[in-house]
Amino acid sequence: GEAGVARRTSSDRALSVAYAEGVGEWRERKPLLAMPNSGGSGSAASEHSLLLPESGGSGGAASGELSTPVRCALSLGIVATVTTLAITVPKISIVFSLAGATSSPTLMFVLPGLIAGRCAPGYRIQGFALATIGVLMGVTCLSAVAVSLAAQYGS
Repeated sequence: GEAGVARRTSSDRALSVAYAEGVGEWRERKPLLAMPNSGGSGSAASEHSLLLPESGGSGGAASGELSTPVRCALSLGIVATVTTLAITVPKISIVFSLAGATSSPTLMFVLPGLIAGRCAPGYRIQGFALATIGVLMGVTCLSAVAVSLAAQYGS
C-alpha cells in the first residue's frame, strides 16, 4: 500500500492521512506543524504550540513561524552564548569535543528514533528505545569528554 497521502478538505486545509500497514484502514494524523487555516472556525496553530502565532487567515505572521519576541530571544541567546564561549574558552579543541559529544548521538540515535517513533506506526517502541539509548550515549560521551578535559587542564 501507499505510505501516505495529502488531501484537501472543504476548508482547503491539508490533512495528513496515513495508511496503517497490516490493519487495512485509513486514519487521519495531525501534522507536526500547524498548516495555514484559510477561514473556518478556530486556528490550526492553537492546537500545537504556544510558540506559534495565532492565524485566523487575516494577515499577521504565517502559521508555522515563530513569533517575533521568541525569534529575538533565541537570536540574542545564541549570540550571547557564542560570544561568551569565544571569550572564555582557551582552545577551540574544547568546543569541538563538547559539540561532537552532544551532536553526534543526537544526530545518529535520538532524532532518527524520535522520527521513527512518531511517524512509523509499527516502530513506535523501537524508535523511542533508540532515542533513549541515544540520550544515554550522549550522557556517556559528554561525561568522557568532561573527564578527559579535567585530566588535561585540571591542576
